[in-house]
Amino acid sequence: MPDEEYVDHDPVGLAIDTTPPPEIDTRPLPEIVEWRVPRRATWGRFGGAAAVAALSLFAVDLPQVIVALVAAAGLVAYAVRDLVAPVRLRLDPDGVVAVRGYAGRRAFPWSVIESVRLDSRLRLGIRAEAIELDAGDDILVFGATDLGVPVREAVRTVERFRARAAGETGSR
Repeated sequence: MPDEEYVDHDPVGLAIDTTPPPEIDTRPLPEIVEWRVPRRATWGRFGGAAAVAALSLFAVDLPQVIVALVAAAGLVAYAVRDLVAPVRLRLDPDGVVAVRGYAGRRAFPWSVIESVRLDSRLRLGIRAEAIELDAGDDILVFGATDLGVPVREAVRTVERFRARAAGETGSR
């Protein structure tokens, strides 16, 4: 099996990643893992809002000012969400706790997590990766900006937690 090639496909079926799967991680798994929005992303949103608001001072007419201020307000809203609910995804032996809505949280036991998938897309020459957790009627999607770690690392960690939970459930 080590000689097999790992291929991730994009929506049109073209091979986009031929890196081999990572070796099995034998490090001890912590009891709780929390992924949060990096502070630099939060401050970047505040900075972007300030820059857009400052640029609105140079607008020629009222509609331009309104558009700029609405954009600045949107960036501030995202930055405040980062401060109010910085932990986007939490794993523990019981399951997954994910941010929901603006600042709410929802818990999903491991038994309802049907699959974990790495969604990798190429858009305008930029690779965007996200982790998708299928929890029945809910699909949880988080990118690197939400987690503060590379998405592939998060996928491996979630799979290890799921495997541990399945092993504990199966041995009872």
